[in-house]
Amino acid sequence: MKNMKTVTVMYLSLILTLFVSCGSPFDGDESGNPWKPITNPQELTESVSLSRGANFSAWFEANAASYIPRLTTWYTERDFMHARSMGMDVIRLPIRMHSMAGGAPDYTLDPYLLKLLDEVVDWAEKYKLFIILDNHSAYTNEAMLISVWTQMAEHFK
Repeated sequence: MKNMKTVTVMYLSLILTLFVSCGSPFDGDESGNPWKPITNPQELTESVSLSRGANFSAWFEANAASYIPRLTTWYTERDFMHARSMGMDVIRLPIRMHSMAGGAPDYTLDPYLLKLLDEVVDWAEKYKLFIILDNHSAYTNEAMLISVWTQMAEHFK
């Protein structure tokens, strides 16, 4: 059962990594929602082409969420606009997750991190960019990985 939970969380992590943003490649539905639900994992590879992107490194690779440079002093909404205007379709955002979560056993993500990520994801959505939220941690154990990505998946669902 433990392996199944790990696989499920890893699968959700992949889905979250690929789809925390819009720039929807889907036709949407009759209600105007631009996202068509993914019912088959193969649809991911058939419908999404991430061909040009940028790495916004160091921004979220701080030792704590409170040390993440203010959104207006590192990258800004204007950088997302410029990325899109240059034909980019994806932004990779490395995050030092082990520094953004509390200790065992819960590994609760810092609410300030989620607040900052919400703004970044909103910018990506506004400019129709996919965003890869990359767990860029050297000190991650299985329990932390499961907890952190479960929280991320729940937050961004």
